[in-house]
Amino acid sequence: MNNTSKSFEHLKDPTRELLQAIQSLDKFSSQNENAHSLQKTIALVKCFIKTAFSDKTKLKHNKERIQDEVLRAVNILYRHRLLIEKFKQGDSTQQKLAASAMAAIQRYNAVIEKAKDHPKSLSKHIALFLLEQGGWSVGKELARIDLPQRAFLQINSHQKGKTTEVSQKIASLYPNTFACKNQETALDQTTKELFYMKAISLMGKYDIASHAEARSLVYKTPIEVQFDPQSSKAQLLQCLSPFPGQTVKIIGHFQWDSQSKTYRPITNHQPDSKESNAFEWSIQSHQTGFPHPSQHIFWALSDCLIPGCLHFQEQLPVFTPLHNRKKERALALVSNGAILKKAKQLISLKRQVFEKNPGEWLEKHYELHESILKPAPAHIAPENIKEKLENFYAILENSAQAFEKLTETYQRMLHYFIVLPHDKLQMEWIERHSDDLISGDPVRSYQAALKLLEEQAAQSLQELQNQRANKDEERIALDFMIGMGSVLRIPAQSIILQHFSEVIEFAPPMLNDFEQRIQAAVYKQLIDFEDDLETELSASQEDNFRLIEEKMQCQMESSIALFQVESFESVEALYPPVNELEDYFNSRWIIEGRRQKTEVPSPSSTPPLGTGCA
Repeated sequence: MNNTSKSFEHLKDPTRELLQAIQSLDKFSSQNENAHSLQKTIALVKCFIKTAFSDKTKLKHNKERIQDEVLRAVNILYRHRLLIEKFKQGDSTQQKLAASAMAAIQRYNAVIEKAKDHPKSLSKHIALFLLEQGGWSVGKELARIDLPQRAFLQINSHQKGKTTEVSQKIASLYPNTFACKNQETALDQTTKELFYMKAISLMGKYDIASHAEARSLVYKTPIEVQFDPQSSKAQLLQCLSPFPGQTVKIIGHFQWDSQSKTYRPITNHQPDSKESNAFEWSIQSHQTGFPHPSQHIFWALSDCLIPGCLHFQEQLPVFTPLHNRKKERALALVSNGAILKKAKQLISLKRQVFEKNPGEWLEKHYELHESILKPAPAHIAPENIKEKLENFYAILENSAQAFEKLTETYQRMLHYFIVLPHDKLQMEWIERHSDDLISGDPVRSYQAALKLLEEQAAQSLQELQNQRANKDEERIALDFMIGMGSVLRIPAQSIILQHFSEVIEFAPPMLNDFEQRIQAAVYKQLIDFEDDLETELSASQEDNFRLIEEKMQCQMESSIALFQVESFESVEALYPPVNELEDYFNSRWIIEGRRQKTEVPSPSSTPPLGTGCA
């Protein structure tokens, strides 16, 4: 009983485990660093002479023991990589531990990189040989530790330059310090126009959007008023999204004049700022390298269905290049460089393609969703799902903003049924509040992870049902989101659990035919996005339009075909990442020695959250 309690406390607080892993990694790195020096070589020779006539079995065992110790340390650091990121923002003790972990990883990676260079001098050859005999040299099984990077950029008007943060938790730029929203102080048209003009000017000045794009965006985005009754001062805030993953915040500082019943701009509200005027601005950009629905064929799945950081990625010859290029794209898209400009141009072209024949594209989308439902297990689809599809597309056919409504509705659905459950499980793993999740029992941990995903999906369903307004259009869009979201959430859960199996350490679920198709669609979209960004565009807008239209038609046809074929086995050769990842996660489970005789049930057998809307 005492041992069980101690084991649970160890899982509850992994600090000691992290410290041991850091020490093991540092010990290994120090043995391999400067191994070519004369003093080090002499010490190794003495050690080798003492053990030269020892039992070879002992030498082999020692070598395997050291290698296992390093691999175990690497695995621990990977498992708790998100906790390390959290500790960077924690108290002084946590920050110190995070700094030690990052320093150990950097030393270890330097050793791995150095080992790739063939030794040129005799002393280096001797040192390498002796290290190998002692088991301390870099083995074939060891590789770099590549922690996840978050491509995030933030620029504030009061900052001199811009910074790109990696794995930073985004907080609100401007916390609400004002007491309330005052409905009595409605904005007059003059104040609105002043705010609009400033917003358009700022977006043009910093090359965020063209004048026409900025004007269209600011006039359709509401202005939020935060009012302080005591000082009669107000902040006027507008949050604009000129590009997927990018948020521009414009804040105006105003004083309410009770006599004229108007707002007056407050200049010099920041005496220390070089831009001492009534307005502040900020830009945030968070990119993943995965397409938004507007960047593909008006539908896409989610970046959450791609593992962020696998422990031994070098074992995946197909996945790894795709993932590395994805990270490179994400970093390129946060800057205001050529890739971002091309990405914006591509969205404009795709919109033009859609708006040329909206009825044709909506018909193709309806066919796509019918195709997705074809291989889906019958029990996961809500009742009247096809009726909900027909109603939604009928509304879009008569909408002047069909492009925005289609892409934004799809993105909202993904947020509620894929992103929120994924983030919930990830946060629970970091915070370690769930005793079952960190129990160390693979079956118990699996069931806890599945339960967390299910609970968040049920919460999302309830929230969407609560949002169903009296307006027919909004209700029909929500019915579509609930219907298709209920279908997609099941394969998404299986894929997410597959990814977390390496982190939490439980048997990965075996994906069924439908789940494999969804996973294949994710990687198809990732490859399509890369192909789009590598497309050579010409000076001719007409030629570019035809080129993008042809590419989109091919992408849509292949997307439909993926779900229309009789079984995934008939096309699996076209989607190698799916089988490669399945082999990887299963082999990782076997290597860790935690395979259980009892099979873990697949979440695909879970009943649907609901049978539709009332």
